[in-house]
Amino acid sequence: MRRRPGKPPRALLARSASVAQTKVSARRERRHRRRFTSVPVPDLLNHKVDWTLFDSELYHATNYRMLRADDATIIQIVRDFFAKIMDGRPPARGIDVGTGTNLYPAFAMLPFCDSVDLLEYSPNNIKWLNRQTRNLDVGWDPFWSLYRENPAYSKMDGGAAREALRLRARVRRGSVFDLSTSVDNSAAWDMGTMFFVACSISADEHEFRTALRGFIQALRPGAPFAAGFMKHSKGYAIGRHSFPAAPVGPFEVHRTIADLVDRILIYDVYSPDPLREDAAMMVATGTVRKDLA
Repeated sequence: MRRRPGKPPRALLARSASVAQTKVSARRERRHRRRFTSVPVPDLLNHKVDWTLFDSELYHATNYRMLRADDATIIQIVRDFFAKIMDGRPPARGIDVGTGTNLYPAFAMLPFCDSVDLLEYSPNNIKWLNRQTRNLDVGWDPFWSLYRENPAYSKMDGGAAREALRLRARVRRGSVFDLSTSVDNSAAWDMGTMFFVACSISADEHEFRTALRGFIQALRPGAPFAAGFMKHSKGYAIGRHSFPAAPVGPFEVHRTIADLVDRILIYDVYSPDPLREDAAMMVATGTVRKDLA
């Protein structure tokens, strides 16, 4: 049967204020969006950004020093999704694209993978990741404790998770735009994550679509995935430096990958204390089409 453009076949666009899916009125959505304030960032393409200016320590301290309510919601969504899909499958090969200083997407794959590639482009982030995978900071313990509330993760205590990360995580330098050449054996990953990357590396929607489609196409048919996005972001600042973003929402996400996936759920994640006033978070989970060549 032919798919109608813009109509989500076998898909559900869901909004979430917690793990439970809730309906949010269009009026509330408009009020929420009016609260956003723009971050003045040049209309940059990815290749024009100096990623050596990305301050990894400051970004981590600002975003992941503690477990926030919105990140906790995302963790529960992704955790329960992967636990359900990966139950009974053989050990997988996972990839987290654009890891940056956020390790909780990689945590989501640890119980199911014998290797997890952490693909990163920024030199500062690569150095940060190499340090953390060797000696994980205790600040990540609350994140892992939340994962352990699901039985699929509960067998690994904090020490076991640290050892698993040290042994299974492989920090690789590469770009989401070059996934086929960044890491050997493209399209060989059995599951994947990409959080706050496709929407946060360029102001151009075409580059957003290229990055998101490239991520999905790097996974095996039937592979589960989770991807996070800053909704309607117009850019962000780290210290004195500003970085571009593509102002996308759930429909742009769905439209970009609808032909590549069998099933996709897109959640809006609202917080009473948002990380940024100019953008909310959203997360998508799904599986790659089994007949995708």
